[in-house]
Amino acid sequence: MVAVIIAAVVVFISAAAMVPIRIGIDVKIRGLCVNIAITVSYLLGLVGTTVTGKIRLSAAEGLRITQENKKGERKQLFPRETKKKKKRTVFKKVSVHLDKLHLRRIEVSGSFGLENDAYNTVMLTGAADIAVHALFRMLAMRRRSKGCVMKASIEPEFRKNAFRLNLEGILEVFPYQIITAFFRKKEKTGEKENAPDRKHYANLNGAD
Repeated sequence: MVAVIIAAVVVFISAAAMVPIRIGIDVKIRGLCVNIAITVSYLLGLVGTTVTGKIRLSAAEGLRITQENKKGERKQLFPRETKKKKKRTVFKKVSVHLDKLHLRRIEVSGSFGLENDAYNTVMLTGAADIAVHALFRMLAMRRRSKGCVMKASIEPEFRKNAFRLNLEGILEVFPYQIITAFFRKKEKTGEKENAPDRKHYANLNGAD
């Protein structure tokens, strides 16, 4: 009975390692204000969390970056309210393995406009559309972006000044890739710690 339970646990862990972690990104730009929402879900949404942040630039307050939790409580990230040194978060540890991320979908939409200036509005919209498609071409060259759905819709706004940009994307990473990268890093760290000090040996042997 114990062997069956152990085998079932091993099978479950192995299967879970092959289920991708899905990262949803939603960016909304309104003038000088940027709202960012990152949703991380796993096992078909049974496990997940959402992190929202805001970047705002104003003449009165300068650049401010805040983060909001599920309860609606806001925390200022920049300028930092405290100088207390914090440990690296899990996200920062995972971010060093961004090359493992699979891009599944990216959609860009928005509107640009200058009031009473149809010519420059069209030019601005065209330039934004070209930039977005150039970004799509760059992303399509990534090996892990194969099969990614990419959509873009940039519209001109002739009635008023407008600068709106929405970006939505879905990234996936497999748990086994994170685990493998973690152990490889540990192995490399161990090799460096156990490597002989060549300078020390050179001094002992009287080398210059």
